[in-house]
Amino acid sequence: MLASTATLVSSTSRHSHSSHTLIDLTCNRLRGEIPLAITSLPVHSYLHLGVNLLHGNIPSEFGNMASLGVLGLCCNNLTGHIPASLGNLTTLVQLITGENLLTGQIPKELGNLPDLECLELSANFLSGQIPKSLGNLTKLNSLDLFINNLSGPIPHEIYLLPNLIELALHSNLLSGPIPPSMGNLTMLNFLSLDENQFVGSIPAEIGGWWIFTTCLYP
Repeated sequence: MLASTATLVSSTSRHSHSSHTLIDLTCNRLRGEIPLAITSLPVHSYLHLGVNLLHGNIPSEFGNMASLGVLGLCCNNLTGHIPASLGNLTTLVQLITGENLLTGQIPKELGNLPDLECLELSANFLSGQIPKSLGNLTKLNSLDLFINNLSGPIPHEIYLLPNLIELALHSNLLSGPIPPSMGNLTMLNFLSLDENQFVGSIPAEIGGWWIFTTCLYP
C-alpha cells in the first residue's frame, strides 16, 4: 500500500480554523496503484506523488477533493485517461501529470479551473485537439503540452490568455498557420513550437519576444 510506505504530514494553520493536509511523497520508489483512501482525507492543499513507480489509472475520485491546490503526479507509469472530474477542483493552482503513459484527449472540463496557473501534461500519449475551453484559464502562466500526439490548429482562445508566460507545444502533430494574434500574448517569454506541422510564415508580431523556437515545414 502506498500510504504504508511514507509519512503523511498534516498541519493546521495557527491563523485560521482550517486544516491543511500537505502530502509530498516525491522521489521515492513507491509502486502499485494510487489508493482511493488518499482521495478521501478530509482537507488537502498539496498532494504530490511524482517521480515514483506508480501505475494504473488516475482515480476519478480526485475530483472530490474540493480544496486541493496542487496535484502532482508526474514521472510515473500512470495509464488511462485524464479524468474529466478534475474539472471540479476549482481551487487548483497546479496540475502536473507529465511524463506518464496517459492516453485519450485533454478533458474540456479542465477549462473550469479559475485559479489554475500551471497546466503540465507533457510527455504522454494524449491525442485530439487542444480544447478551446483552456482559453477560460485567465490566471494560467504556464501551459506545457509538449511531446504528445495532439493535432489540429492551436485554438484562437489560447492567444487571449492575459497572463501566459510559457507556451510549450513542441513535438506534437499540430498544424495550420501561426496567426498574427499570437502577438496578443504580451506576457509570453518562452514559446516552443518545434517538431510540429505548421505552415506559412512567422508572424512579425512575435518579433519582440525574448525566446522562441519554431520549425515550419514547407
